[in-house]
Amino acid sequence: MEGIFLFNKPKNITSAHFLNRLKHTLSFSDSKKKIGHGGTLDRFAEGLLIVAVGREFTKKLSLFLKNSKKEYLAEIEFGKSSSTLDPDGIIKISGRLPKKNEIIEILKSFPLNIPFFQTAPLYSAKKISGRRASDFARENIKTEAKKTEVILYDFSVLKYSPPVLKIRLLVSSGFYVRSFARDLAKKLKTSAYLKSLTRAKIITPEKEYNLKDAKNL
Repeated sequence: MEGIFLFNKPKNITSAHFLNRLKHTLSFSDSKKKIGHGGTLDRFAEGLLIVAVGREFTKKLSLFLKNSKKEYLAEIEFGKSSSTLDPDGIIKISGRLPKKNEIIEILKSFPLNIPFFQTAPLYSAKKISGRRASDFARENIKTEAKKTEVILYDFSVLKYSPPVLKIRLLVSSGFYVRSFARDLAKKLKTSAYLKSLTRAKIITPEKEYNLKDAKNL
């Protein structure tokens, strides 16, 4: 079995652990067979994970890691903060609940289709001196926040039932939705964390890949 495959990664498992589970399920006879994925999903997140099996196909993963657009469905909960900006951190009640019209007005302040610099979460896979930023955070070692140039292509508010905002985001590779939730709350002068996240699409210049076509493991 070799090729490019679409899978629906469930919640509460890392992308790396998902690949290990996939190897076990497929019962690879060749332990050296290459396998990889086209873009990490956080442990708490779910949705589309593109998996390549075989050296010929893992070489093509760069197409999904760079110059691609990704569509996410996110739930942002206001009035609470998280040490990791997601459900896996220490959650504390913090800040007020903004009104829908306030949220919509602040969302308009985010630039569309224009590159801007986004500060990555302290708990992230971003490399600092060869180590993940999350490793330093867990050891309480202060580091300079890593900034990455990203693009927000489009968004639409799906529903706001205080305290939870449901929103669709179309973004560039490298975009942190956790950081977006943090920055949105900061502009609203309150706190928030990313309660849930689903990757629905990955769009390359050649093709669009959809969660609806993905298989469950």
